Amino acid sequence: MTGSSPDRLANFPRVARIDVGLMLRELAEATGIALTDEGPCPGGQVGAAYVRWPDGHRSVLTCQPAGNLARVRQEAELLVIGRAHGVPAPRYELTAELPSAIAIIQELLPGKRPVAVDRPIVESMVEMNSRCRGLLAHRAGPVMPS
Repeated sequence: MTGSSPDRLANFPRVARIDVGLMLRELAEATGIALTDEGPCPGGQVGAAYVRWPDGHRSVLTCQPAGNLARVRQEAELLVIGRAHGVPAPRYELTAELPSAIAIIQELLPGKRPVAVDRPIVESMVEMNSRCRGLLAHRAGPVMPS
């Protein structure tokens, strides 16, 4: 955001921190799928959690405010387009409208956070950006609903 200032950001409402226990209980009630909490993912401001499926594979739980399910489904479609063009984007394994929020269970991709930003990291970021060039040119209208 250009022209942002601390004063302007102070008026922007904070996003609530994820309540993993509540989300998993509501998800189990809504879908019948009981995921296990394996702890918080590192970094971030509002949280994400590692979860384990009954079949044993791990994923990442994130959420968005309730009422945005159409937007979340469109995000999932955009990720599919990116993945088809070599962008390492996670697949949404499950999305569900819950009373408290929209739960998003996404694929856990391999990798780790870089220790330092160096030339190879920046070059990799530029390469990822170039893979995105023109990906949505075929789409008519706005990319995301407002």
